[in-house]
Amino acid sequence: MIAGVCRVCGCTDSRPCVLDPEGEPVAIDDGALTLPLGHSLCSWIEPDLCSGCVADQAPALLYDADGKPLRGAP
Repeated sequence: MIAGVCRVCGCTDSRPCVLDPEGEPVAIDDGALTLPLGHSLCSWIEPDLCSGCVADQAPALLYDADGKPLRGAP
C-alpha cells in the first residue's frame, strides 16, 4: 500500500480523478484548465482509496452510538 496513490485507479494528490455530477469518474482533456460545470475532484476515503473508486456508498447515519435518532433523521 502506498499512501496517496489510489489502489484501484492510481490517481494521486497531484493528479486526482474528475467526477461527474453523479459521482462517476470521467476522462477530461489533460489540457483543460477548469472543471466542467457540476464536476468535482475525488477525495481520499482511505489512505489508498479515492472517492471515485468506492463501489458502494456508505448509508446515511440515522442513529447515534446509543441508538438515538440524529437530528433530521425521519
